[in-house]
Amino acid sequence: MRIKVDNREKENSHILKYFNSIGLTMVDKTKAKDVRNLENVYIINDLCSIGDYCNLDKPNVFVERKAHWNEFAGNCGRNHARFKRELERLDECGGRMIILIETMQPLSTWKNNRMKITSSVMQKIMDAWKQKHNIDFIQCKREDAGAIIHQILIEGGKP
Repeated sequence: MRIKVDNREKENSHILKYFNSIGLTMVDKTKAKDVRNLENVYIINDLCSIGDYCNLDKPNVFVERKAHWNEFAGNCGRNHARFKRELERLDECGGRMIILIETMQPLSTWKNNRMKITSSVMQKIMDAWKQKHNIDFIQCKREDAGAIIHQILIEGGKP
């Protein structure tokens, strides 16, 4: 298995630690000449045009990780145009994306007084995206994120 990790992915040491614990070896894309023949690795310092994680052996399955509802709210609000382009690329390649949100807090209880978007608006956006694009949303505890990402990538997008 070869997992590509987006170089813009932040605060993911808990996920990389999990990858190490199951025997995947880290490869720095900037230092490796060719990753095509490598096995059981995760590749860092590479750019993903869709999502934060993908299985290079099943290139149409993507995981987009969000650390909390506030981060997802940014994709629904101020970063909406950028994220919409990412969803368009997903549609063009016929891929499937799982948006993994690392919180067990129900969306209905989420509030952020600094943001103009509400949880009910976010839920409507999520429902619309699910209908229009081949995506699903799942929530998990932060400590389970690495195992869940790995499972999704192995199973081809089944949460």
